[in-house]
Amino acid sequence: MIKSGIIQEFENKKIAIWGFGLEGKSTFSFIRKYLPNLFITIVDDNEIEFDGPHCVTQLTNNTDFNDFDIIMKSPGIVIHDKKFPLDKCVSQSQLFLKYYKKQVIGITGTKGKSTTSSLLYHVLSLTHPSVFLVGNIGVPCFNIIPELNEDSIVVFEISCHQLEYAKDSPHIGVLLNLFEEHLDHYGTFEKYCHAKSNVYRHQEDSDIAIINQDCLNLVPTCSHAILASINSSGDIYAEGTKLVNPKGTIEIDPNKVALIGHHNYYNMAIVYAIASNYYHVSNQDFLDAIATFKTLHHRLENIGTIHGVRYIDDSISTICQSTIQAITSLHDVDTVLVGGLDRGIDYVELIDFLIEKQVPHVIFMYASGERMFGIWTDKTEREAIWVKDLQSAVALAKQITTKGKSCLLSPASASYGYFKNFEERGDVFKELVLNDEI
Repeated sequence: MIKSGIIQEFENKKIAIWGFGLEGKSTFSFIRKYLPNLFITIVDDNEIEFDGPHCVTQLTNNTDFNDFDIIMKSPGIVIHDKKFPLDKCVSQSQLFLKYYKKQVIGITGTKGKSTTSSLLYHVLSLTHPSVFLVGNIGVPCFNIIPELNEDSIVVFEISCHQLEYAKDSPHIGVLLNLFEEHLDHYGTFEKYCHAKSNVYRHQEDSDIAIINQDCLNLVPTCSHAILASINSSGDIYAEGTKLVNPKGTIEIDPNKVALIGHHNYYNMAIVYAIASNYYHVSNQDFLDAIATFKTLHHRLENIGTIHGVRYIDDSISTICQSTIQAITSLHDVDTVLVGGLDRGIDYVELIDFLIEKQVPHVIFMYASGERMFGIWTDKTEREAIWVKDLQSAVALAKQITTKGKSCLLSPASASYGYFKNFEERGDVFKELVLNDEI
């Protein structure tokens, strides 16, 4: 369902695509499909080998962005220049929300957005004929435009970078939580929170905003807000295995779902509220759907039990709170591996938790792990160990973890600088665990 307005955004314009990764390539394909003769300039920090008509490539440092009418910026690119022409800068998510927002459920938050978005997509797909999952999950939103119809539902896992300059918000906007993250991009936690709040900031009163009530001291509320809570309060919450919202409750059999941990029951409560209240999914259909949902890789993923020890991959963990949630959810963690890129976040909360929880074996690694180790030794005489890398950490974990217990990778740190991304870090962890020579 191509809306003419979105094509007209590009017609007879001088276009720059800034960043030629997954989204940049998607933008190029979209424009080329509908405007095959439009000249496009591809701008990237690295040399791009690209050969095609009506197109040129150039390096970011050699580009005067004032020369363009529209700059299609990829998420995550930081604009440092205060004189940068922001009025010309747009993104896929901005244009998609401008023209299709009434069909969009946008889900954001520091943690849990991938699981919540994937679960909602899974539930709705089993009960509705035209449902799409796009965004930060790995599918650029422009890719699905030709397949949309007026009844389509779009579940959009939307990151802070995709929301940063948004002027429109989804029909249903969900803010799951807020913790310190991406401070290397935003500079301050306040700017990060402002970007996240764009998931509902530009809504009309007829739209739906679901906001974690714990975030209200960080972001503005709105007159039509529905409050969710990780605790047993608010309008939407999980109480044990019971999911609660103003219009209904449902009891979940933990033996029939793959998701574990109270934080995931909170995510399920939000999915249940949206699916049942706004898309008429029955309780039985909801229970049937979540029973067939498989957890995403690197999110409390059970690698298996090797030589009596269960190994859990939670490589997605890049902040303290996610590691705390992982340990709380598993109950039997004997060894935890933490550390990675040091982005300067405060680790005192995590160290205090590890000491209080008395996790028997704590292995710190990489740069942030070295700093955490310093905080640890200042606070306690209990033994902990710092090692240089993941291979050393896994080798040590195999020696010291008690049989019948779990070894958890939950780094509370970004992977960059050591791995391509958190997925590669999790894959390497699995390879090391399964390698008997390590």
